[in-house]
Amino acid sequence: MSTATAVGLLLLLSVHTADAQSEQAKIIKSCPVLTNAEAAAVLGAGTLFASGVEATSGSARISLLCEFVQGERTFTVQATKTLGGKDAWEAIRKLSNGTIEPAMGDYAYSELEEGKARFFIVKGALTLELRIGGKGATSTDLPKVREAAKKALPRL
Repeated sequence: MSTATAVGLLLLLSVHTADAQSEQAKIIKSCPVLTNAEAAAVLGAGTLFASGVEATSGSARISLLCEFVQGERTFTVQATKTLGGKDAWEAIRKLSNGTIEPAMGDYAYSELEEGKARFFIVKGALTLELRIGGKGATSTDLPKVREAAKKALPRL
């Protein structure tokens, strides 16, 4: 299990709500919102699902973390409870010089962080984030991440 997955699992397990008894976190063997083939369209041939953790409350997903790897590149898909409204997300987008992505969820934007593609989508109670990391990740990955986001969003 990767360090990010272990940290994610600890964070998921530490969530406390009034209905905590119905909340469950589990390690998953595949990503429920993005297939290996869809992740390979982003990272390239040889992409593997590395790890994942999902937390649910009853039958509703409350968080998700999936990691894919290909060589020294990584592709992370993460869903968390949405914090703040559109104004808060717009302020964050402006700070990062992100680009609004129309017609995706309730609010979406993309950005480049140190030349690496990141995508954020707010849909209802969840925020979906997709990001590429590792050696060889560049701004040219952004269109691929956008296409992956379009595929993952309806499965959120």
